[in-house]
Amino acid sequence: MYCNIHQIKNKKELTPEEFMFCIKQTMKHFFPNRDINNEKIIYTFHGGEPLLLNIDYFKRFIELTKNQNCSYEIRTNLLLYNSKWGDLFNKYNISVGTSFDFFGDLRANAIYYERWYENCKKLIKNTDTKPLISIVLNRQNYKKIKEIIDKACDLKSNIRFLYMYNNDRLSQNYYLSENEFCDALIDAYSYWQSCKNDIDIHPLSVFENKIMGIEPVEYPCPFTRSCINNTFVVAPGGDIYKCMISLHYGIGYLGNALKNQFDDKQFFKLNAFSVESIECLDCELCDGGCILNTNKKIFTSKKYSFCKPFKNLHNYIKDNLKGEKNDTHKRI
Repeated sequence: MYCNIHQIKNKKELTPEEFMFCIKQTMKHFFPNRDINNEKIIYTFHGGEPLLLNIDYFKRFIELTKNQNCSYEIRTNLLLYNSKWGDLFNKYNISVGTSFDFFGDLRANAIYYERWYENCKKLIKNTDTKPLISIVLNRQNYKKIKEIIDKACDLKSNIRFLYMYNNDRLSQNYYLSENEFCDALIDAYSYWQSCKNDIDIHPLSVFENKIMGIEPVEYPCPFTRSCINNTFVVAPGGDIYKCMISLHYGIGYLGNALKNQFDDKQFFKLNAFSVESIECLDCELCDGGCILNTNKKIFTSKKYSFCKPFKNLHNYIKDNLKGEKNDTHKRI
């Protein structure tokens, strides 16, 4: 379930019953031979700010899904967090993620940071878990990788470094080039290895585990197409989108479940993505990347790709692990 205030003005929030109706209608239409009660489903409540829905909303939704093989995730800024939310997260084993862009002014000021930091510590204490902190790397903070990792270690929390998508509402001065993003990830990996901490850093740990043959591990979206036939966004008003990125750009619209109106042509177009590039066919790292690479609205007029940074990061980690192995043999 997704809420983006810039896209959904004048659309009412769904009730738990309407939310579940939309999910069932979408499944029934696009996958008539699949039973929702036999599927492994992850329900993710994403911002906007899902804690604005209040605790009773989540309790009712969980009641509606009690016969399903499902789990729950929440992505929140934690500003409304208190011990009652902690009790709910504990009772239903809800995975919690949060976001904070250290050393920048995108979503940060002194008061916000202090409240977020204190609530983050309360969450860790109340739930005895490591929340995943998502951090958008941008021109203000990408040279402070060490300080960011130190703060995550202080909180004993896992972190995820994200690339900033082009957004007309923000100044272009925030954006990193592909090379800058790659350099920041490599700096993060080098420091992460040197400080020997016990936190995970996405996508660094994902690539390392994949290279070491630790399964099951999938390369991170949008580097692969693991979302195909597996991910849908239910937006306020009952609109259905392929994913959050497609909603952000106003593409990937699949219809409105409340009205039982679906776009079969668009659905099959998005799920029939094929790789034609010789370079991609010869690459063993993924199966062609994000399906939105085929959309010229994003990837031609607004050039953006994870391909180059992630390939370079993969090769760097692979060479690093190979060097560690050789050093071990020499010591023996």
